[in-house]
Amino acid sequence: MKRKGLLGVVALLVVCIAGYLLMQRAVEQRYRAYLAKSAEQLADVGLSWRLDSYQHRPFGARAVYSLTTAEPIEGFEWLDRLRFESLLHFGPLVRLDGQWRVGLLGARDTLLVDALGGEATAMARTLFGDRSPLEGEALIGFDDRVDYVLRINPVAFAEGDDVVRFAGLTMRGDTDMQTLTGSAYLSGGEMHIDYRGTQFSLSNISGQGTFQDSLGNTPLGDLLLVFSDLHLAAPMQPPIQMDLHLRQHSRVEKGLLDSTLEIWMEQLQSPALADTPLASLDRLYFSLGTLGLGAEGLEALDPMLRRMQTLTEATEGDDMQAAMDAAQALMPLFEDMLQLVTQRILQPGRSAVTASLLASAQARTLASVQARADYAGLPPSVTSLQALGEVSPQGWLRVVDVNIDAELDAALVEQMPPAWREQAGSVLHERDDRLGLTLTLHEGGLWLNDEALPTEQTLDNLQQLFKRDAAAGAEGDVAMQFGEASSAISLEIEGYFYEDGRLPARSEAQKVVQEFAADYALPVRLSQYDAARGVLELALMDQGSEVLTLRMQARFPGEDDDGLVYWQCRYVTVDESRYALWYMQNCETLTPVAAFD
Repeated sequence: MKRKGLLGVVALLVVCIAGYLLMQRAVEQRYRAYLAKSAEQLADVGLSWRLDSYQHRPFGARAVYSLTTAEPIEGFEWLDRLRFESLLHFGPLVRLDGQWRVGLLGARDTLLVDALGGEATAMARTLFGDRSPLEGEALIGFDDRVDYVLRINPVAFAEGDDVVRFAGLTMRGDTDMQTLTGSAYLSGGEMHIDYRGTQFSLSNISGQGTFQDSLGNTPLGDLLLVFSDLHLAAPMQPPIQMDLHLRQHSRVEKGLLDSTLEIWMEQLQSPALADTPLASLDRLYFSLGTLGLGAEGLEALDPMLRRMQTLTEATEGDDMQAAMDAAQALMPLFEDMLQLVTQRILQPGRSAVTASLLASAQARTLASVQARADYAGLPPSVTSLQALGEVSPQGWLRVVDVNIDAELDAALVEQMPPAWREQAGSVLHERDDRLGLTLTLHEGGLWLNDEALPTEQTLDNLQQLFKRDAAAGAEGDVAMQFGEASSAISLEIEGYFYEDGRLPARSEAQKVVQEFAADYALPVRLSQYDAARGVLELALMDQGSEVLTLRMQARFPGEDDDGLVYWQCRYVTVDESRYALWYMQNCETLTPVAAFD
């Protein structure tokens, strides 16, 4: 009798162990599915995931995995050495955030500091002490929902006048493994950074999100982030203080994606605003929205963009044959992308872009701008990239319908520089104690304040205005320059070129240009050089003729420039059609400017 009882107990134990092992295998399959879904999401932001090891343990397992970037980032090579240890505990009872919960699987992930290597490991130890910078916990439930907690641990560092303090950041949430619906909550403590005289601080960070849908691997819904009591101060710059809010809303309805980003600042304070109508500015709001984009088309565009990135990287590699093959594959890919965008993403009469700006002080509106551009459709003749480039300026005016309504406080206009005030007076009309304008573009026709504008004359005036500003060396970073037979964009850049306060001799400059042309495999030559006036001109050649010129004008060092020579660069198209052909054949962006940045 006892023998039968013992056999029964053994049999029961065998059944329990077998059942547990079967459950463990099912849980591991569920866990691997969770990791696969996470890997897909990481790939969308340029990160790749790799499982390095997986070891079974009593009632659990230990996994080690790595995250790497799609392309190494100079100065941040340690990002490719991110390794995490994941301690797995099989259910049905697991701990999450210090509490016992019922679920299939619990996981505790920790960033392995020693894997960072060298200076990155030393810096992490200095900032975070014995704790790992990043820790996380997750629970996979019986209903395929994942509850998680992510933590960035507190930071404390001081060396001389440089100080870094951060009370830490915690994000809690839940998500469905299949639909990506769920919620998230963010809370962070005080942060203070003082580095070489630049100060940044805030009292706390908070946020919450609710996601009801997804597009591919991207959750859709509402997300709000708040940075409270934010201070920013830098040498020779007036300090500024504010509460910063960011909100993002997205949804898919009837197959179309609507998305809106809102940014607003409250409790703005800065000495720079003193004695101006903005001195009492208490709210500055901006929003940008995209409406009516085909959701299925956007999903189909994602793999195309990844392929374009892969091919673009191949064109920059050392293998010349692979680079040529990649360049040849890019053009048909661009054609396919054009067809996808025009046929499945942009929807005539439904797709639109909206923007709004609102500045208020003590409940009084100082400035208000409401703008909307509705996509009306490309001309039927546009069936290729070449046809797209042949659309006339008047044709482009029919692609979108635009409505802009703006109002400015009269006192704000009075504070403008004289040239701005003169321009404003020519287009603004009185609305009580405000000045406003309305601008409408519909079916190629233009109206300003309900008065029709001659389209061709208006385009010509705009071209002349941009041409004059470019010739005068406009102070902005980007200027538009229009010629009689062609148009081009001129890009002005400031950067360091020579570091001892003098310019090199022509022979030395010629050598630098030749080495640069060889490194980038570009047909570039030094066409003009005047060290006395600080003028340098590079020409991009094609079949013996110039198709693009890069003009550089030096600003010689002043007392506060540490002996450095600054250069302003401008691209000027010499032959628009030949340059466009050269660009398509070579599939290269204007990368030479990087050498002078």
